Amino acid sequence: MKNQILSIVAVFTSVFCIGQGNMIQNGSFESVGKKIKEGGMIESATGWTSPSDSKADVFSAYAKSDEYKTPTNLYGDTDPLDGKNYAGIMIYSYKDEAPRQYLQAKLTEKMVEEKVYCVKMNVMLSMLSKYSSNNIGIYISAKPLTAEEIAAQNIQPQIIHSQNRIFEEQFDWEAICQTYIADGGEEYITIGNFGTADATQNEKVKKPKGFTGMQARGAYYFVDDVSVMNMAGLQDCDC
Repeated sequence: MKNQILSIVAVFTSVFCIGQGNMIQNGSFESVGKKIKEGGMIESATGWTSPSDSKADVFSAYAKSDEYKTPTNLYGDTDPLDGKNYAGIMIYSYKDEAPRQYLQAKLTEKMVEEKVYCVKMNVMLSMLSKYSSNNIGIYISAKPLTAEEIAAQNIQPQIIHSQNRIFEEQFDWEAICQTYIADGGEEYITIGNFGTADATQNEKVKKPKGFTGMQARGAYYFVDDVSVMNMAGLQDCDC
């Protein structure tokens, strides 16, 4: 009888833990199917894609190319927040010289109507960015976004900083998180800048002392430790 009770407890504990886990399969970009040898290889990271023509980048300690290694790469010197990898996207560029990039992932299960979720990501401005930017957000949807939908600039991300401030920190990861009440059936998240050029604020950034190399004429951000969690198993959703 005692063994039966223990077995039942173990089953319920297992189900509970699975239910409270991260709904992003590879939130820290640690699972990579191919060695990174160039930019735009985000689709080598399990579960991640880019909906636009300009694909997001993935950086790894095991990359073949020094330009896409961690912690030192063509955008500076940044330690991952979790593990040995992270992704990178262009949020803003001067006079739109470089196209914006986006990260997209399918959740491990569909969101349930009226359930509350904690949606969170961590960002850091690369050290060799010449600009910093606001409008870094997450859009949650039932279907994957297309390049055409993004180009129409009618997307309103549900997860964005409360003041939509400019993120200029180059030495520490900063969290962007918010609770989200599901309509039901949502299955995808897309990360990036969905605002118009006029609505995107930017500031010039000085190159940190001791760093060589040319600054990118834009605001390029590293992204790590992305999560979507059911609030039923959390005390709070605090950045």
